[in-house]
Amino acid sequence: MERGSASSDALQQYLRDTLHLVQRPNRLGQKQHELLDAARDAFGSTFEGENVSLSSMRKQVADRIQNYIDRNRQIATVINNIGGDFMQTTIQMGNVNVTGDFNVVTAQNIQNSFNKVAGAEVNPKLKEELQSLAVQVANLAKQLPPDKAEEASDALATLSKEAVKKEPRKEWLDVSAKGLMEAAKAVAELAAPITIAVKAVLAILAP
Repeated sequence: MERGSASSDALQQYLRDTLHLVQRPNRLGQKQHELLDAARDAFGSTFEGENVSLSSMRKQVADRIQNYIDRNRQIATVINNIGGDFMQTTIQMGNVNVTGDFNVVTAQNIQNSFNKVAGAEVNPKLKEELQSLAVQVANLAKQLPPDKAEEASDALATLSKEAVKKEPRKEWLDVSAKGLMEAAKAVAELAAPITIAVKAVLAILAP
């Protein structure tokens, strides 16, 4: 497809006009993330010279699309898979998926924690540690009873929200950190990793 051709212009106009639509979680009963996943797979299998690519689009349009793809690679989404009377929830966090029997509050707490950190302007190392912790807490939560899983996700939400503030309150950090480490003791293989991850976050935030 040649730059400046009628077909190229039409495609770019379509992308400009519809990009905002796919940013909605659902449209006309269709989960938008499923369309995006298919689009990313298709884009990843194209070859230069055979299909339209971002490099052949106007820079403004290409940048908007690439920025949108990049943002969505960094955020968390929650997907509920229902089969008969059975439902499983998958929490997608960047390129990591954790599937389990999460209740709504637990899943939302983990999703919101990950996204709060993703959108924060903080030390990159702090962001990395907090997002890694969110993944570990998701793995912990799926092995806990619903009430304990919710408590762990609440602690994660508090820690994440406080950690990305310009002036985090130490007492809030300490309480939420203690809550996470106590919750992790219920799952032997995750107790040490979560304790290490929590202490790494606190170390970065230490004055």
